[in-house]
Amino acid sequence: MASSGYAVPIAVAAGLFSAVALGVGIWLRFMQAKPNEWCIVVKDGKLVNSGVGIAHFRRLREQVVMFPTVLQKVPFVAQQVTKQFSGVEISGFLIWVIRRNDDGPYKAFQHIQGLCRTTFEYPTTNENLARMAESIVRHQVANLTIQEVIQNRKLVRDAIREEMQAVVGGWGVWLETIEVTDVRVLSSSLFNNLQTPYRQETRQTSERIKRETDSVLEAERVESELALSKQRADTNAQQIVYEKQKQLEAEKEEEKLFLERQRIERAKLEMAKELEMAQVQADETVAMERDLLAHNRLVDEARLQSERTLAKQKHSLQELTEGLEVQAAEHKRRHIADEFNLKEAEAERQQELTLLGRQLEVEKEAPPQSTQLRLMETVGGIYSNMPVESVKIVNMGQGMGVESAVQQMATAIKVAGEQLTSM
Repeated sequence: MASSGYAVPIAVAAGLFSAVALGVGIWLRFMQAKPNEWCIVVKDGKLVNSGVGIAHFRRLREQVVMFPTVLQKVPFVAQQVTKQFSGVEISGFLIWVIRRNDDGPYKAFQHIQGLCRTTFEYPTTNENLARMAESIVRHQVANLTIQEVIQNRKLVRDAIREEMQAVVGGWGVWLETIEVTDVRVLSSSLFNNLQTPYRQETRQTSERIKRETDSVLEAERVESELALSKQRADTNAQQIVYEKQKQLEAEKEEEKLFLERQRIERAKLEMAKELEMAQVQADETVAMERDLLAHNRLVDEARLQSERTLAKQKHSLQELTEGLEVQAAEHKRRHIADEFNLKEAEAERQQELTLLGRQLEVEKEAPPQSTQLRLMETVGGIYSNMPVESVKIVNMGQGMGVESAVQQMATAIKVAGEQLTSM
């Protein structure tokens, strides 16, 4: 029982260990190249796969190798005599990379010493390439003249590239470019002698060009002076014309300005007149308004005065009316009283006249002396009751007697009494 109790943990541990070992083994067999690295897979001495930045799961009997894809620059310098036995020195450089097509990476891994993932320079291979380039340069220079070496660098460069590419192609190397940077003649005297013909020719050419240039410049100068003279003359004429035109334009502008000033002056005068008229009209308007205000004030005052006068007149008229009404009432009262008094007086007179008539009838029967006496008393009584201050008796009877006069007077008094009664 105890042994079975330990068996389970041991089996679990063994299983975990196996799983971890399997995972580690799988992880160790998974290969991933960087974007700037070659990755080649070899199995039984044959290339299985190759590429830049690829990933691969390494199986049994497979080998995976990775190395950089960087460019390699190799300088070279070669000294050699030409076909004319003149010593020259040629300097240049070449740039190479791993051949990208076919089995170039595998050949490079086979032939280039030190090719691995952590190496970026290959001194042995670079040295071999430099010596090869120098050898090819010497061979080419030995079969060329010094002028061809100096002037035709492309010939040397193409020869180096063609011969080297045929050899290094089997190494898995590709030549990107080969450049000749300098060609130097080793003998200074030879270099000077080489330069002499060119210097002389260059001097002659320079002098010829100078003379031609001088003649051309002289002709151009003469032509230029002639053209300049013509241009000056044309310019002077144009300047004169231009000045005249400008003067004419200036005169026209002055005339326009003068007319404009006159127009402005006229406008100012008209404006001044208008302002003066407007001021006069304004003054007249102000005066009229002032007069109107004064008139209105006078009218208001007159209206107020009239209203006051009318009020006073109304008051006076009212007082007068009231006084007249009082007077009319008093007059009416007096008239009524007078009428009443007159009626009473008339009644009394009628009574008296009646009595007088009766008396006269009696007196007709009585003697004349008593009649006359009674008439006189009666007349005296009548006049004493009448509103008269004095009575004059004039004898108008023309020989009539006193009796006739008294009768006529009595008749007149009767008629007057009737008239007063009718009033």
